[in-house]
Amino acid sequence: AHHHGMSLVALNNALNDNVMQVRFHADARVQAAELLLQERSPQLVPLDRPPEEHKVEETPGRMVQPRLRRYTTPHTVMPRAHLLSNGSLCVMMTNSGAGYTRWGDIAVTRWREDLTGDGWGAFCYIRDVDTQKMWSSGFHPSGREPESYEVTFAPDRAVVRRRDEGIETFTEVAVSPEDDAEIRRVSVTNHSRTIRELELTSYSEVVLAPHAADLAHPVFSNLFIETTALPELDALMCTRRPRAH
Repeated sequence: AHHHGMSLVALNNALNDNVMQVRFHADARVQAAELLLQERSPQLVPLDRPPEEHKVEETPGRMVQPRLRRYTTPHTVMPRAHLLSNGSLCVMMTNSGAGYTRWGDIAVTRWREDLTGDGWGAFCYIRDVDTQKMWSSGFHPSGREPESYEVTFAPDRAVVRRRDEGIETFTEVAVSPEDDAEIRRVSVTNHSRTIRELELTSYSEVVLAPHAADLAHPVFSNLFIETTALPELDALMCTRRPRAH
């Protein structure tokens, strides 16, 4: 029955100018994944001209110096990723400010692979108390277009610099080579001629479980996360409550 059905569809396509194919590709869900239906290397991806950061010139007998990667926009065709690790703690960050933190096979922060959204990670919101305008230290998660934007990926750190409403934010992300610690520092500079009052709020979704387990049941996984405030250390401590003693 399956083969007879395919033969009838093929005959219909031959007699009516591929009518079934036209109907199939008119569906928005199919249009979103048309590159996967080519069965070859996608025609729209310029594989013959790789990005400049992938071109490394090697000199025989000499060590290749590490090169910085700089991006002046978060709107690249594909998210540009950067990895920082000390062997056990790994931090991934994209040129839009998104990313994840993992310790071994444990996901510290929540992450979902999404080429279009790319809005998961550890963030810092910035709000002007007087004007009530809000943006973030990176492009995500606020999605607000900055006056200027630059991301620098170096072997030892990732840096995001942006300017909004006369306020420049300089965000540095690094991983300690000795201890399993991720360090994020946000520096704020006021370039305007008036005194500004700003609120900075950090945000991330804590997982503390294998990524596959969180992917299967994210809401259930959240039930076991406990957060404790430590005022004497000006810190928050997140722990996962065990299911049994």
